[in-house]
Amino acid sequence: MTLIGTYPEEAALAHLAPGLRRCIHLLGQLDSLGGHTVAAWGVERVLGGDRTPQAERRAELLEALAGMPPKLVKIAEKLRSYRSDSARGRYIAGLLRGQSGSDLQQAAKLSCGAMEENRRWLRSIVGSHVRK
Repeated sequence: MTLIGTYPEEAALAHLAPGLRRCIHLLGQLDSLGGHTVAAWGVERVLGGDRTPQAERRAELLEALAGMPPKLVKIAEKLRSYRSDSARGRYIAGLLRGQSGSDLQQAAKLSCGAMEENRRWLRSIVGSHVRK
């Protein structure tokens, strides 16, 4: 396999896409328990007024996140904050589908300049978490 003309950060995140998607999903569910969205099952109270189901679910989510590599969770936190209809959001969505290089550029419908800008951004966040 030749890596001529490839971008290692893109290739690495495309390879890690399943784990990143799982982290983003867990973080989103954790947010919903914190009141960012309304969880229908979280408003039920048990005897004594405790929100036991919600507390149990929160503990389960935190445990699942603790089982993920910490650097992967940090990168997922950065990736999930962009709107899907923006150029950066389309770039991230392609990465999370396992795409990189020209396949990613085509799928995200980005110009060469936009790809370079996104690659610099990606290098900055991946590089900062890999070196730590």
